[in-house]
Amino acid sequence: MRRAGSWVFVSLLFCGVGAGSGSPSAAEDASSDSLAETPITWSATLASRYSFQGLDYSEGRPVLQPQVSGSLRGLTLTAWGNLDQTRRELNEIDLSLQRDWSLKQLSVTLGYAHFRYPRHRDWDPTHEVLAELTVEAPLEPSLSVHWDVAAGLGRYWALGVNHVIPWQHGSMALATRLYIHDHYYELTGIPALETSLSANATWAGISVQPTLSRLWTWPNGDFRGDQAVRGGWVVSLLCSSR
Repeated sequence: MRRAGSWVFVSLLFCGVGAGSGSPSAAEDASSDSLAETPITWSATLASRYSFQGLDYSEGRPVLQPQVSGSLRGLTLTAWGNLDQTRRELNEIDLSLQRDWSLKQLSVTLGYAHFRYPRHRDWDPTHEVLAELTVEAPLEPSLSVHWDVAAGLGRYWALGVNHVIPWQHGSMALATRLYIHDHYYELTGIPALETSLSANATWAGISVQPTLSRLWTWPNGDFRGDQAVRGGWVVSLLCSSR
């Protein structure tokens, strides 16, 4: 589920941009239909803390995380930021470019992300490549793998399941995610297991999603002693254009 600074990207990581079957006019019509659906989307999340892979990145302080995305010919460009509500500052900006595919019940995402930390963090800018898989099944099993090829020089994984329960005004979802680090910033182990309950409804054309999450932690791998991760509750409210 991160980072204003440099807005320069490396080259596209995947092929097939603008490619398709059929005549040029059919491809143009498909592109026009895609643009007509959701060319630009936005969201904003207000959370009790910035939780990433089970780690607390805001020292228990509330954060606001705006995001805007634009799609064209199967590619999605996203800008995401983290605003510390206590210090009133923007301290992280993420830029990502990704491509999605659907293969029957399997959804695949490949992408690239660049991270910068403008204020009050001595972290170096970094970037990563990513792959995400989701299966359309009753429990929606998913796997995401992110490989930091710069400052972090390692990988982090997330294994999850998600069960959606429709209701009269929207839906509710029960989800579980296991977070794994593989030499990511020289740390290997399981930082946390997250369980969450969320609801989704539409109000005045805006999607509203409150979520209550619990992070479960235990000593393992490099996450022990001074590197031990504290569990706890995270409350968030997501508002989006869809």
